[in-house]
Amino acid sequence: MQYHSASRISANHMLNMPSLKAILSDISQLIKLRLTFFVTLSCSLTHLIGSRLLIARKEIQGIDWNIWLILTAGGFLITSAASCLNEVIEIKSDKLMNRTKNRPIPAARMTTGQGLVIGLVIWQPCDKPPFCKSKI
Repeated sequence: MQYHSASRISANHMLNMPSLKAILSDISQLIKLRLTFFVTLSCSLTHLIGSRLLIARKEIQGIDWNIWLILTAGGFLITSAASCLNEVIEIKSDKLMNRTKNRPIPAARMTTGQGLVIGLVIWQPCDKPPFCKSKI
């Protein structure tokens, strides 16, 4: 029976680990960062435009920046979580399509369990934002 030193096992294990850049890239793909950004941006800008219209009609005094922050952060988080869960649910069809087969879960760089946990962790603050003092 042959034993390996702890440093040798650790070094071999470290060679097989993805880099931080690769992990962040996979998470970015998992949450569909560009799509999520533009969905959040359009929602945020629509809120600001609507607020300006209500100010012009004298229906409100000014923009409620707390509501805007909650809308923007919550929109980003819930859209990201939905993208994660979508990829977990559609793994079989994603493996078959050229456009989606290289995403982290279908390409086996991430397990469905990891995708589910990431999605649920991202979704959790949307349940009751800690910074939300308004009664929405």
